[in-house]
Amino acid sequence: MKTGKIVKIVGKGAALRQSLALDPQPVDVVLTTGAARYCMSFGGTPTFNAGKRFLATNAPPPNACP
Repeated sequence: MKTGKIVKIVGKGAALRQSLALDPQPVDVVLTTGAARYCMSFGGTPTFNAGKRFLATNAPPPNACP
């Protein structure tokens, strides 16, 4: 992971806990690897197709990592 680089998250299947029945904006993600924590918030300019896809571009960074 590098600061300022693009992050892409793709998920599908029964283990995916987020439904796309309704617009999930914003999507907040906390990635923990060892002692490091990375916080992301996907909002910005969204494109949402119910039941199929959520895409966010130009999302600002989150205020803090919980």
